[in-house]
Amino acid sequence: MSENNHKPPKKQETQGRELRPDYEGCEKIEEVVATLRKLHIHIGPLPDPDTLKEYNEILPDAAERIFRMAEKSQEHYHTREKYIIENEIKKTNKGQNFALIISILGLAGAVICAA
Repeated sequence: MSENNHKPPKKQETQGRELRPDYEGCEKIEEVVATLRKLHIHIGPLPDPDTLKEYNEILPDAAERIFRMAEKSQEHYHTREKYIIENEIKKTNKGQNFALIISILGLAGAVICAA
């Protein structure tokens, strides 16, 4: 059998905590691990141009479909907003008309009671 030149590890103790053993005669290897993360945030109805290009590579005409979808969504939004605004105006006008009628009736009643 060949003689093993590797000496058994010595355990180090530091304030009650056990550390990794030191191996005499071995090289110390340090490893550095770096992590790189990329965060891309895009806010808006359409993806950025690079993403649109990638969509077109996966599915031809995908960018055109995305644009049509965004246009249709925007058209729906504008139609809904127009409807809401028109109904608010109608409601306000109706309230003002009822207030006018009530005030005229109140004044007429006061005149009748005073006579």
